[in-house]
Amino acid sequence: MNCLMLWKKSIQGIFGVAIFNFSRLGRLRKNRKYTILLGKYASKLNKSSLGEIIFELGLYSRFLKDSQWRGTIFYAIGLLYYDDYLIFRSFFRSLLQRRKRLSYLEKELILRALLSTYPCKARAFCKLYFPKDILLYFSLLSFLDKKTVVQSERLFTIKRPQNILLAANFIASQPEQQIGFINEVMGFYQLPKISLVDRRLPLFVTNIKSGQESIVKTDDHLPLVSVLMTTFNSQEFVEASLLSLIKQNYSNKEIIVVDDNSSDDTCKIIHSLSVKYPFIRLIQLPVNVGTYVAKSIAIKFARGEFVTCHDSDDWAHPNKLIEQMQPLLNDPNLVATFSKWFRVSKEGKAYSRMIIPFIRLNPSSVLFRRKIVESQIGLWDWVKTGADSEFNARIKLVFGERLVKVVNKPLTIGSHRENSLMTSLETEFSSGNRIIRQQYWESWNEWHIKQISRNKHIRINNRVIEDSFPVPSEIRVNKRDVYYCFNQLGLSMG
Repeated sequence: MNCLMLWKKSIQGIFGVAIFNFSRLGRLRKNRKYTILLGKYASKLNKSSLGEIIFELGLYSRFLKDSQWRGTIFYAIGLLYYDDYLIFRSFFRSLLQRRKRLSYLEKELILRALLSTYPCKARAFCKLYFPKDILLYFSLLSFLDKKTVVQSERLFTIKRPQNILLAANFIASQPEQQIGFINEVMGFYQLPKISLVDRRLPLFVTNIKSGQESIVKTDDHLPLVSVLMTTFNSQEFVEASLLSLIKQNYSNKEIIVVDDNSSDDTCKIIHSLSVKYPFIRLIQLPVNVGTYVAKSIAIKFARGEFVTCHDSDDWAHPNKLIEQMQPLLNDPNLVATFSKWFRVSKEGKAYSRMIIPFIRLNPSSVLFRRKIVESQIGLWDWVKTGADSEFNARIKLVFGERLVKVVNKPLTIGSHRENSLMTSLETEFSSGNRIIRQQYWESWNEWHIKQISRNKHIRINNRVIEDSFPVPSEIRVNKRDVYYCFNQLGLSMG
């Protein structure tokens, strides 16, 4: 009898652990905690689930390095990101000959990979495998700037932000029409309307103004927010960008601008505004060290309890600071807030490199309590590109979803420039520069996973002191230049 009872209890214990692990894995997956899943539970995932999670984290080189993915759809995805399209096509065709048909999930993953690597090729794939997804198809046409007669009235009569912005791309040919559609989006999120500076010119970040004409009087009873901006040859955008910060409805702010050794009139424009608005401070660097070192310098001059950043070619809605500060004021345990954005081209058209949706998390929007973030996880990695994504992931990973809130409103309008490196269509991921960014992305993600698996802190010191994880040589900052800047400004490295 005792043996039978012991046997029953052991069976119950085994099943109890299994059920717990299953429910735990399910919750983590539902909440998109992919780093924790790979760091803690990789051995408990089946092959398909493991492949999906590796895909969601963007660790595409794993599919090429690990032999278990050979002959699978995941290997094809690795080829898309790291090899030539023709090699992918040859492999994919041979895969189809063997498999005959793909699952819906496999087709979806291939489509997502094509959208972010070879969008021109994604168009045919979308028509073949997803003929009913009209929203995606027209979003793709918009991205490729294909002129077409819009035949689906239903698509544009649905008053959702993606549909509204997409309709504007196809229908709005005049500036007044463009701003009308944008204000429909603002209305959807209960944000005050905006207007054009010059009604004859297309909607763009340099041609937007808010109804907030007067400057809100400083209220010292509210915590000070330090807004950090870095500039480099930003004369075309910086005045509009700074004016959008100057006219914020939040009444206790300072703006710290660090110019990264510009050769145009950027500093003259900033200086002129700083004379008129004393809460703007300009720091000029003697050599160019990149935006993330510049941000780390800017925060040393900041006095605020709270810190956020704003790119010099973006426009902030006048409610941006107050919308992101309000949750932090309401909940003293909350550590950081993020907000959304969308980008527009000089022709006034909404744009997203990921095709859909247009409205996405703004990577430079994080507004955080300086003391706890700086002491517990450190600040930005000192590299030339891509460190915003790592910093944001680190904040979310260390503090968790209960202490980090996303304000689901597009509080920033970003600029999209057609001829920039980031916007090349066919060469986006096959170009050397894009692959370097991808390598950096994978390197920091792998470091996060390793730290989680070893129960170690995920904290970054500056790279002059310590290299936390490998970085491609092409995006390393020059340590000698960094030392020189800090010494010239009388700053310590710590």
